[in-house]
Amino acid sequence: MAQVSFPQTEHAPSTNKLAALGNFFVLLGAILQALPPARSPKGMYLAGRFLIGFGSNISNGTCPLLITEVSHPRHRGRVRASHQ
Repeated sequence: MAQVSFPQTEHAPSTNKLAALGNFFVLLGAILQALPPARSPKGMYLAGRFLIGFGSNISNGTCPLLITEVSHPRHRGRVRASHQ
């Protein structure tokens, strides 16, 4: 459907999937940090921090590309410059 409405976004589905995967890791890490077991909270805290960092790196790499791909060609330069 994205190909029909936005023909310039030929790589948008894979970028969408990677951005969603990064956000999933961030959400999973936040849940691990918020709900640690009472016996060993330190391990779950560190695992949650690792997943948040991993997911945010994926999202920080893919979201600017996705925004650039779906923006109008006339506004791409301004939009891309705002993410640097």
